[in-house]
Amino acid sequence: MKNRVELNTGRLDKQEREREDNSRWIALIREYADIQELDAATLHQLIKKIVVHEDTDGNIIRQTVEIHFNFLNQTDKYKLIRE
Repeated sequence: MKNRVELNTGRLDKQEREREDNSRWIALIREYADIQELDAATLHQLIKKIVVHEDTDGNIIRQTVEIHFNFLNQTDKYKLIRE
């Protein structure tokens, strides 16, 4: 019984953190809804890090770009292929 209580308490804590993170993210997005130019300050507020993976196969270069957003446990991935 104690383990279930601890497990559920942990789940509730995680959900509360995610709710707070989502609220902060929404506030940031509203602030930048009509952004015309992405400058360094704005980039730092919205994005935690960008990771580029590259794989070369002959003349073909494959890149995967991961964008890790602030306040979200979400990563967007984009694949690019160049010859």
